[in-house]
Amino acid sequence: MQCQAGKTERKKDMIKIAIFNNKGGVAKTTSVINLAYSLSQHGKSVLVVDCDQQENCFNFFANSLSADAILPTDYDKINITRYSQLPSNPEGYDYILFDMPPP
Repeated sequence: MQCQAGKTERKKDMIKIAIFNNKGGVAKTTSVINLAYSLSQHGKSVLVVDCDQQENCFNFFANSLSADAILPTDYDKINITRYSQLPSNPEGYDYILFDMPPP
């Protein structure tokens, strides 16, 4: 927290959500896509991290096959990355959503 002339500002916390299930084919990726879109429609900035080797979430959002760390999407306030390309401390996002693989 920072105090300036009687004003208290609280640093905005980033929320991390992992969508996980022990079984494949239970709409994890679909849930991540819909949650990301819904959050963006409420003015929240979202980073989607595709942790699954099938990369269905990445393929849905990515407008290129670049291996860059974080890529913009065609959707406002939503960026996408692969887990292997995730920076150690991504900043500037309200939410980070993880599309997890089955074990």
